[in-house]
Amino acid sequence: MKKYLYLSLLLSLISCKPTEDNYRKAYETAKERTDQTGIIEGTVYESIRNQGTSGGIVTVSGDTIPLITVAVKPATVIGAQDTMSPYNIALAQFKQRTNAKSMMNRLHTLGYTDATVVMNAEPLYYVIVPGAATVDQAVDLYGNTTAIGDSIMLKPPYPLILQPSGQNK
Repeated sequence: MKKYLYLSLLLSLISCKPTEDNYRKAYETAKERTDQTGIIEGTVYESIRNQGTSGGIVTVSGDTIPLITVAVKPATVIGAQDTMSPYNIALAQFKQRTNAKSMMNRLHTLGYTDATVVMNAEPLYYVIVPGAATVDQAVDLYGNTTAIGDSIMLKPPYPLILQPSGQNK
């Protein structure tokens, strides 16, 4: 009797073991479903991340500058200002509020006293220089802020023009 019990236990353990082929089939099925539907991630955060990629490029007098439209609000950072313009220059994006605050403080020491931090719903923190009411003014401001890259390392695609969503284009 014990012999049959051990044999059945051994067979059940062997037969329930997942194999590499099973994992591969499951992965390929999931990947195929994702490719067909175009859904990368079904979370609320994915739609927020996708907002930051909307916009495109602004072309003014032969200059092309990246533009994003994001739903943002002033961040609750000590020293952050509550001012936002229809067009702002975003210098960086951070996941950590302390990193954004640190960059804002470094910009203040470089003379960009109007630099501030805004955030979206995820939250992602954008360090911006506000002050442009029109696209043309934003392009001028963009030209002035590109020199910041000499003092503070800016990672591509920054700097770029950030337009808070709900503003007229």
